[in-house]
Amino acid sequence: YNPSATNTLSSHLLQQQFNPDLLIKTGLVKKNGDEWVDNYRNRIIFPIHNNTGKIIGFGARIIGKNDKAPKYINTPENEIYVKSKVLYGIYFAKQAIDKADECLLVEGYTDVISLHQAGIENVVASGGTSLTVEQLRNIKKYTDNLTIIYDGDAAGVKAALRGLDMALEEGLNVKLVLIPNNEDPDSYVRALGTNAFKSFIAENKKDFIIFQLELLLKEAGNDVTKKNVVVNQIAETLSKINKAEDFSKQQQYVKQSAAILNVDEAGLYNLINTYKRNELAKAEKKNISSSTISTETNNTPTETDFNSLLQQDEPHERNLLRALLEHGLKKWEDDSTMA
Repeated sequence: YNPSATNTLSSHLLQQQFNPDLLIKTGLVKKNGDEWVDNYRNRIIFPIHNNTGKIIGFGARIIGKNDKAPKYINTPENEIYVKSKVLYGIYFAKQAIDKADECLLVEGYTDVISLHQAGIENVVASGGTSLTVEQLRNIKKYTDNLTIIYDGDAAGVKAALRGLDMALEEGLNVKLVLIPNNEDPDSYVRALGTNAFKSFIAENKKDFIIFQLELLLKEAGNDVTKKNVVVNQIAETLSKINKAEDFSKQQQYVKQSAAILNVDEAGLYNLINTYKRNELAKAEKKNISSSTISTETNNTPTETDFNSLLQQDEPHERNLLRALLEHGLKKWEDDSTMA
């Protein structure tokens, strides 16, 4: 807790000979002219640890109500704290995540703490930000199974859906659990108790893609145009499942989605492949563009550069001739030998 007085913390830290420049970077204090001021006055402070347990930042929640001040303040980004890469509680949860082969993802600091206190330790928080690729890859170090637990209001649902496509691209199996309205994981686990909360999670997991599809269809109603948009959205989502090992998963989703949408499976596959081709074309165009920029920013070509350009096929030809001379007369007995 940071007391409400102006400089309680900053005075203490300076007396302990902490580096003033680094103190400012932490976001804990600031300097107004010649005076030092505490940034997180009258707030509860949540230390944020990295994967190895080192404190890299702070989150500060206001005590009481103050319409003029934000509910939470975070450490400003610096060399060691980049909010999009951070998962709150990951250091304390990683062993439990590995053991359970599942990561529970919630939104806030207090959600993580309350679940830990209830004995549910395989839980981390995104810190109130939309999910990022870096956060998802951090989770994937310990498990392929992600269960997102968010508030059941409209904002909670939208927050959960924002990370769907990225999670699929990273090869995660994603489930969604919505807490009843006017509750959050913190309040709900305290209301239900550990065992009842665990049962609620197990019984209310929804497949992310099917949940999204049903939600979009509900919003579309009987509007044919909106239904067509839904078909395209689901096809684009399914196109993100692009890893070879997930092919059977994609097949299952296509079958289920086609049945719910009442469309032909082959037609849905064609649409998915169209999105895949478009993504590949974009990536190729981006690579070509980057290559062109890189070439244009180089110094003026020298005579050596021109010679290497004219002779760029020579190493390949030499390697081909070497392979023919050394191995061209050998007879392969079977395919395994050739391999």
